[in-house]
Amino acid sequence: MNLSLIILAVIAGAAIAFIITQQLRQLREKRILGNEFNAAMVLGKYARRLKNHLEESRKQGYAKIDFQKLSVPNSPGYKLSLELSGYVFKVHGIPRVHKKTGRLSFYIDNSLTVKAGDRGGQYASESDNEFAIAAR
Repeated sequence: MNLSLIILAVIAGAAIAFIITQQLRQLREKRILGNEFNAAMVLGKYARRLKNHLEESRKQGYAKIDFQKLSVPNSPGYKLSLELSGYVFKVHGIPRVHKKTGRLSFYIDNSLTVKAGDRGGQYASESDNEFAIAAR
């Protein structure tokens, strides 16, 4: 009788551990997808604002660009960076910790098309596929 209770307790404990592990995996996946979606949206909005600012500067004939207006925004779980050469820009977003805070790396330039790919935490490029929100 005692042996059967011990076996039952071990089986119940293993089942509970399995369920908890599955729930934690689902929560992590949800967080990763949320971080990726947020990073893509932040990059898109920032690139539009950046392009508008650069076009306005060019139209008004400014020799200087006001970098205070170009500060790179934050996005949870992602490091965002800006490359600027004249009026041409590239904005990158890479996961802070690949497979924990995100899997996709992002890229956007003057075309305002967000590109994404799983690059193992490295920079995405213009050759990556367009980020499709509907597919996420």
